[in-house]
Amino acid sequence: MIFRLTAEARGMAGRAYELAVRQKARSVEEGHLLIALIEHDGSAARALRDEGVDLERLIEGALAALADSTLDGEALACVGIDLGALKRRLDASFSAGALDRAVRARRVLRYSPQARQALEVAHRQATNLGTSKITEQLLLASLLRPGRVSSVLVADQGIDPEAVRARVLAPG
Repeated sequence: MIFRLTAEARGMAGRAYELAVRQKARSVEEGHLLIALIEHDGSAARALRDEGVDLERLIEGALAALADSTLDGEALACVGIDLGALKRRLDASFSAGALDRAVRARRVLRYSPQARQALEVAHRQATNLGTSKITEQLLLASLLRPGRVSSVLVADQGIDPEAVRARVLAPG
């Protein structure tokens, strides 16, 4: 499905992609979308701030959730693979940094199923509102659905994510 985003939302999606690349993530996740919305400091960030959400704490929580979702040496060790030893062997056979170069060479990131679903829900909401474009506000409302990482992080601050969603989706 191809989504039509406003220029503001398109820029935010690009920032989310860049963040995922910088973090060497396997895909663009919901957390990347949330961080990009906050860092843009547009209408979505203002809505969160107006509801009393500590944006720095929200970014920290999103980064922690993203770190938990990446494949790392500890996860590989659970299945008997020593990532450090693997890197040393590859470096000795090919040259220093061989594994990192190989990973970067194939870096066309896709959106995770959860991030795609957030975009799909925002698109459906846009359609329900009689428009074809996804705005920052609609994406934030989608990210704050019950059970989503962003919703949990906002609730952890003692703020009702549904109240934020209602404010974001309110006309005018």
